[in-house]
Amino acid sequence: MHSYKQLQLLLVFTVLFSVSQGCAQNKNIDESSLLGCWTNSYEESASSTNEIYRPCEYKKFPPSRFRFSMALSEGGVCQYFQLSPNDAHGMMDGTWTLDAANGTLTIFDGEGNTHTVLIVNSLEKDLLQLKKAE
Repeated sequence: MHSYKQLQLLLVFTVLFSVSQGCAQNKNIDESSLLGCWTNSYEESASSTNEIYRPCEYKKFPPSRFRFSMALSEGGVCQYFQLSPNDAHGMMDGTWTLDAANGTLTIFDGEGNTHTVLIVNSLEKDLLQLKKAE
């Protein structure tokens, strides 16, 4: 019985260590890999804690009442799809920054106010996995 408790304790410490290392890990995201237009493919996100984004031309996305998109350009310039209460959604001009060390992507509106803060969890050519910052 004593060894079972030791095994449980070892397992708990291993999990806690792994989680803390994952949180403290430098991501060093390559900013140029983020450039372009990204669309939320929320149908793919249903079984994930991440939001799945695909390049805007990746596929014909199913009809949706609102699907967030963002177009990130060089020099910190961007456009993002803004949800409107009267369903008159549209692209808005803004800016963006990336803290490459921890993967924090921040989108600002045209007046410099924070619009969205996202954590880049994974970035591949045709797949961007984000999580909303808490």
